[in-house]
Amino acid sequence: MFHPLYLRRLVISLIVFVGGLASLFISGGSSAGASNLVVNPSNDGDLAAVQQKVAHALEARWQLMIDPQVNVKQFYDPSVSEQEESQERAYVRRHYLEPAYRAGFRYTNVEIHPVFESVEINGKMAKVRALVSVEYESVFPGSNESVITKEANIPYSATLIKRDGDWLIVGMNYQDTYSKRGQENVRKVGASGSETPPISIAGGDVVIQGFYTYYSRQGAVNYANRWWNGRNPKYRSFSNDCANFVSQSFYEGGSARQAWAEPYVWWYNAKGTSGTGDDAWTYSWSVAHDQAYHLSRNNETDEHRGTYVSRATDLQLGDSIYYDFDGDGILDHSAIVVEIRNGQPYVNYHTNDTYHRYWDLGAKTTRFLHVTDYYWVN
Repeated sequence: MFHPLYLRRLVISLIVFVGGLASLFISGGSSAGASNLVVNPSNDGDLAAVQQKVAHALEARWQLMIDPQVNVKQFYDPSVSEQEESQERAYVRRHYLEPAYRAGFRYTNVEIHPVFESVEINGKMAKVRALVSVEYESVFPGSNESVITKEANIPYSATLIKRDGDWLIVGMNYQDTYSKRGQENVRKVGASGSETPPISIAGGDVVIQGFYTYYSRQGAVNYANRWWNGRNPKYRSFSNDCANFVSQSFYEGGSARQAWAEPYVWWYNAKGTSGTGDDAWTYSWSVAHDQAYHLSRNNETDEHRGTYVSRATDLQLGDSIYYDFDGDGILDHSAIVVEIRNGQPYVNYHTNDTYHRYWDLGAKTTRFLHVTDYYWVN
C-alpha cells in the first residue's frame, strides 16, 4: 500500500501522456521526442505502463527521504527486490538522512520530475533512460523558514520484464557522475611562465609597483547561482563538470587571479577564439583533486589560493569543499559555498547540477578550503 502523503504527491506530480509521447516537464528541460520511444507496434499500451512503473519507482525512492516506510520493493521483480530496496535505502541513508541527522534538520517535502529520454520495448523486455530533476525542502527545528534544494538532470537507466501482464523492474541504475582524477578528458598544458613585474628606478632604489586584488565572495556566489543548472558558452563543458564550475565561479564571479607560474598552476586559456575547440586548461582548473591540491599549496602572493580549515563552520561564502566518496585518498568532487544558514554552509555544484544543498554529502572524507580574501599583485 502507498503511504497517503506519497499518493497525494504522486497524483499531483505524475502526469503521463499516452499515445507515442510520455514525459514530465521540468523548468529548463524538454520532453523526450517520439523518435526516442521505440515500442513494439503490436502492443503500444506497454509504453504507458513501462513509464508509469519507472516513474512510481523513482517517486518511492526519493520519498524515502521523508517516509522510511515507503514500499520500494513493489516495483521490482521478486528476484531482485530485496537487493534493490537495500541499495536504495542505504544510499538515501548515507547521503541524505545521516547528514541531516548530524546537522539537526529534517526533510519535509520532495517532488520529482522525470523526463524520459528513451524507452525501448522488445516483447517482454524494456529498457528506459530518464533524466530526473528533484526539488526538496528541509527545515531546522525552531525555524519557520524552509531551505529549497534542487538537483537537476540526474541520469537513470532501468531494465524491466513483463510477468503475468505486469511490468516489473529488474535493474535500476543511477549513473554516478562524480569522476576520479584521470577519468576526465582534459589537457594539462605547461605554464607560459611568470610575467616580469614592472619596476621603476627612483633615487637608485628599485621600487616594485603593484596593487591589492580582492576576492569577491558575493560575486562568486552570484555566478554559481546564475549557472548552477547551465553552462557558460565561454568555457568547455565537461561530462564531469564540478571543478570546472567551481573554477569559473572563482574567476568569473569572484575575480580571482589565475595562477600561471609552475608548479601550482590554475588557469584556462580560451586563446581568443570564438569557439572552445582549441581551448587549453590545467588539471587544477577542471579536476577536483588537482584543484584542491594546487590551490591549498600555492604560496605565491599574486595568485588565487586557499587554506584548509578543520570544520565546515569555518567556511565563508565563496569557499570550496572537496569530497572523497570511497575513502581512497582521491578527491572526487568539488562544490562552492553559496549560503550560510544556522552556521552551516550550503553549496552549489555541477554534475549532477545542484542548487543550495547542505554541504555534507555523505562522503568518507571531506576537505574544506578557505579562499584567500586578498593578495598583493606585482
